[in-house]
Amino acid sequence: MKKHELIFIFIIVFLSFSFVANYITNRQLESRVNELFTQDEDNFQNNINISKHIFEAYVQMIFNEHLNSREIKTIMQKAYKGSTLEQTQYRKELYNRISGLYSNLVTSGIRQLHFHFPDNTSFLRMHKPDKFGDNLTKVRSTVKYVNETKQPISGFEEGRIFNGYRYVFPLISNLGLHLGSVECSISVDAIIKNLESTISDAHIGFIIDKKVVEQKVFKDQKSNYIESYFPGYFYDKHVQKNHNHDSYLNAIRENKDELSLLFFSKNTKNKVFSGDLAYSGKHYIVTFYPLINPIDKDVKAYIFKIQKNKLLASILQIKFKIMVLVESFIAIILFSFFNLTRKNNELNIFQADLLKNEIILNEAQKISNLGHWELDIIKNKLSWSDEVYRIFGREPQEFAATYDAFLSYIHPEDRDKVNKAYSDSIVNKTDYNIVHRVIDSKVNIKHVEERCQHDFVAGEVVASLGTVLDITDKVEKENQLKELVKSIEFQSNQIRLLLDMQKSIVISSDGIKIMHANREFFTFFGLNQESSVLDTTKCVLSNIETNNDFCITNKDVNSFGDLLLLLIQLAHEQKTIYLQNTDGVKRAFVISINGDIGEEGFYIVNLNDVTKIHYEKMLIEESSMIDHLTNAYNRKFVDVNYYKIIKEYEDKSLSLGIIIFDIDNFKLVNDTYGHDIGDIVLKDIVIIVMSDIRDYDYIIRWGGEEFLLITGVKNKTDLLKLSNKIRESIEQYVFDSVGKVTCSFGLTFTNNDFEDFNDILKQADIALYKAKNRCKNCCILYEE
Repeated sequence: MKKHELIFIFIIVFLSFSFVANYITNRQLESRVNELFTQDEDNFQNNINISKHIFEAYVQMIFNEHLNSREIKTIMQKAYKGSTLEQTQYRKELYNRISGLYSNLVTSGIRQLHFHFPDNTSFLRMHKPDKFGDNLTKVRSTVKYVNETKQPISGFEEGRIFNGYRYVFPLISNLGLHLGSVECSISVDAIIKNLESTISDAHIGFIIDKKVVEQKVFKDQKSNYIESYFPGYFYDKHVQKNHNHDSYLNAIRENKDELSLLFFSKNTKNKVFSGDLAYSGKHYIVTFYPLINPIDKDVKAYIFKIQKNKLLASILQIKFKIMVLVESFIAIILFSFFNLTRKNNELNIFQADLLKNEIILNEAQKISNLGHWELDIIKNKLSWSDEVYRIFGREPQEFAATYDAFLSYIHPEDRDKVNKAYSDSIVNKTDYNIVHRVIDSKVNIKHVEERCQHDFVAGEVVASLGTVLDITDKVEKENQLKELVKSIEFQSNQIRLLLDMQKSIVISSDGIKIMHANREFFTFFGLNQESSVLDTTKCVLSNIETNNDFCITNKDVNSFGDLLLLLIQLAHEQKTIYLQNTDGVKRAFVISINGDIGEEGFYIVNLNDVTKIHYEKMLIEESSMIDHLTNAYNRKFVDVNYYKIIKEYEDKSLSLGIIIFDIDNFKLVNDTYGHDIGDIVLKDIVIIVMSDIRDYDYIIRWGGEEFLLITGVKNKTDLLKLSNKIRESIEQYVFDSVGKVTCSFGLTFTNNDFEDFNDILKQADIALYKAKNRCKNCCILYEE
């Protein structure tokens, strides 16, 4: 084969092998880089979520203990209905009442405390008390949402003065009157400070969409923002001033075009994303966390982190070196192969190739921090590769390799373990793998993973071959991860402590089961705090009161997940649920579900005990629906309960029957015996009727001497029987002073084709009119 043909084939084969090798190498290293990005994104997101949940629990406690007080709600109620002058006085009174509390909140990271009227008008900004009276409907969607739904909400939002992570709560009077809303706002600066306590050697910054600032912020407050290196986004001056890391800011400034390209190319709506940045020979991971408005779900701003990453730098350096080495290695092999085909200087070329391959192997070991050693037991000769010397902090082949020299570099506490591992492997004729520490020449402690296998002749070990891999970076990363886990556990314990301080029952759930409950929960149900998740869930389900006041029935709820869905609906409807405590006592609770509801399946359910207020309210409402003369129900009872009664009859497979009756010649009774005697007759008639009707029949005093009876019957015949039974009971009764009294009855019947109540009432009235005109003391059924 001619020389130029060999050269052409050499080039084609070399390029093919290089492409395949580089492709495989790139895929593997890119996968590792992507793993680094994913791990960094997860850690950053977890840290931010922990900070948000800590602040959320703290703000909820502030609202429950201080802001949702009777005194503050009374001021809000009076101010909303007051004149301009009165509002000024009440604003001053509210400011003086909570100024001390607000000063303490500012030191804890609370940036704003803001009260709003039900029509979304600003009443008092504690952070800017001279700014009030502006309507927030078009600029503060969270305030509008809370005042419309009477439900709390939280999330990031720009305001007229500051931005922040906001927690907005409705203010509801004890009688259920909506008085407006109050907002606690956590500054992004406070969140970043919390992050900096757990993330070391990093710059954490904040940018916000310029359009949001221009649309919402007061004109005289826009100076709080400056242009950023990200087109279309502002820096917050206050955050920028407090978190100014020169070395990182230089990296941002010098690479603003590259950073901007990274931001807009990798930006994934509503998700955390990251990329890499190189500056002055160092490599950085840049991670962006989106801040989402809870109403329109759009991204309004980002918290970002720029952090040096040695592992990323190592991977990128390894990538370049491996590519060079692989191409060199392929070139050498191919070159050797084609030279061998020419059978020219075979021995010299072969030895040269061996030498080059040894150089490549040593370089690969250096890059990967992997050394090897060989022990010829027959010749009692030990040799180390260059990388073993480097791991020990020595120059390659600086001194003779001996077993005693090897042991001298092993950490004193690990020497017996290493010596025993090798000795046992010789006796047992097995390989071994052990992790231990070494102390290099600069007294640095390193962690290595050592593997060893043996060669055998006639069943006896004749040689040992081992590798020594420097895993110091890996161990340090694992230790950092353990510290992060400890930090997360500490913060979780702090949250549990805050929750245990609450007087209300607090439950956290992943949407399927109970994850955690506070001390009040276990006290209420008489459970041990070590009770299993299954036991706590069963306890809640079995102690729910299922009656007409609460719309959950046994067929609706089979798991805590089912219950949670219904509780979310009930919380929006502001309904009350009933639970029995460990003593069997029924208590009433108002539900609130906090946090970003539905966010990654995390829920906090808060149950506030309102038993006393609830039963006082029930007594008042029940009293308002009773006729105080006869103790029969009044018209208000019908207005409130008509459709509930119809549903009750449907469940019993009964039809609706309406009976209207009044006392014949009652005016004569009043004129002859006086109204006092007439009142006694009215009372006695109600007692007579009550003795003839069932639990699901309702007697109502409709007006004067006229009464309405609502009943459930199967047919018209049953309705007539009941009516005549009552008529005869009244006719046979002997009233004090008056003697005998009779009544006339008008009846109407529906086949569950329920019409408007007024139309049904007119039918009964027509039948009563006919009874009066016919002969009185009779029952007439309406016929179309």
